[in-house]
Amino acid sequence: MNLGLNIGLGVGFGCLLILVFVIILLKKKKKEKNPLISRSKDTIVMINQRILSINSRIQKFDEKITKLVAAKEEGNISLLDNSISFDDIPHEIEAKKTAINEYIADIKDLEDYKREIEEILLKKDENKWDELESLLSQTKEKMKYRFV
Repeated sequence: MNLGLNIGLGVGFGCLLILVFVIILLKKKKKEKNPLISRSKDTIVMINQRILSINSRIQKFDEKITKLVAAKEEGNISLLDNSISFDDIPHEIEAKKTAINEYIADIKDLEDYKREIEEILLKKDENKWDELESLLSQTKEKMKYRFV
């Protein structure tokens, strides 16, 4: 009788442990499958990609400015790839500087959107879904027209 009781209790507790483990796993997976969470993670990835592409544009403009400044200092127009007159070099430099400043402002805006989305995701409040959905739609519209 003692052996039967030990086996019964061992199997019963083992099954109970497995059942609790499965329930915990299912609850965890259920929480992660919220479409807004996956959509917000995808939006964060898109924001990071846009930031990287804007950084590469800034780098190209910086290289062009460097060439323009070198051509201006040496007085040699042959250093430039395209045909720009010597008098237009300061205007080109200023135009590229303003473009770089606009790109930097765009990067700051994108980082603000990313930070807001991450803050909402980190909140433990259940009423955040409406706020997150409105922020994601707003971010999508801004990225659609502004950060091309």
